[in-house]
Amino acid sequence: NIAVHTANALLIYYLIILLISNRTIAFYTSLLFSLHPVHTEAVSYINGLAEPLFFFFTALAIIFFIKGRENTTSYLASSLFQILALLSKETAVVIPFVLVLLDITQRKFKWNKLVAYLPSFSISLAFIYLRLGVLNFGQTAASFLNPY
Repeated sequence: NIAVHTANALLIYYLIILLISNRTIAFYTSLLFSLHPVHTEAVSYINGLAEPLFFFFTALAIIFFIKGRENTTSYLASSLFQILALLSKETAVVIPFVLVLLDITQRKFKWNKLVAYLPSFSISLAFIYLRLGVLNFGQTAASFLNPY
């Protein structure tokens, strides 16, 4: 857990540098993230690994999406990390919306480039379909015991 938390702090540093190109702000932001006591439960308890892994893969998906503006193979890596984030925690279903908001705030959103978001939205929709429809995770234990 400590190794994943340290990797997350480094990913925050790199992500801030990608977004605003200020090493000082990136350093203090990642330092605040790594030392803040709110992460105690996720780092010190073994069953808290889902949160750091979710953030690790989500941060990598965002970084590779940003890199995908220069290199189209990075979009594939971003999709892979989104799938891994979804397998870590279901909250990752919101990653496509985070990517759109990121581009809007960075003023890089273009209506004619909507195809860049298609893999991310497709992954989230496929996960929602599998989660709610095919895999029937919505059933309770009582419905298994009494099928009528």
